[in-house]
Amino acid sequence: IQQFRDCSFGKLTLTHEPATSANSVLSHLSAPGVIEATIPVSLMNTTRAVIRNQVTQVVENKLGLRLAENFDHVMYILQKCYVQCGWGAYAYVNSWNSVYQGNYYRFPGVQLHEIGHNMNL
Repeated sequence: IQQFRDCSFGKLTLTHEPATSANSVLSHLSAPGVIEATIPVSLMNTTRAVIRNQVTQVVENKLGLRLAENFDHVMYILQKCYVQCGWGAYAYVNSWNSVYQGNYYRFPGVQLHEIGHNMNL
């Protein structure tokens, strides 16, 4: 989190605190800033787009709100990749979401790169 602030010269500060203090969010945190989700599809034979959409649907149903309307950035972390694994992380340009597989979420450079995509950089 400190790296984002430093690299942006103080113009971007990230936090694990939800943008909304709704009880629907706070009551589902398994750790600061973390909501766990179990999706009803197999990681073994499902495309990353389907997995991403399933995670979004499960979390939105759990919280009772739309992620894109309530959070500036949301990171999805998959335990590992099983299909089409030529990636460590990906994000959409000018969007709110980035997806990481395995331990790639642990690297600040990977996070900066993906959230940069989210910020249209």
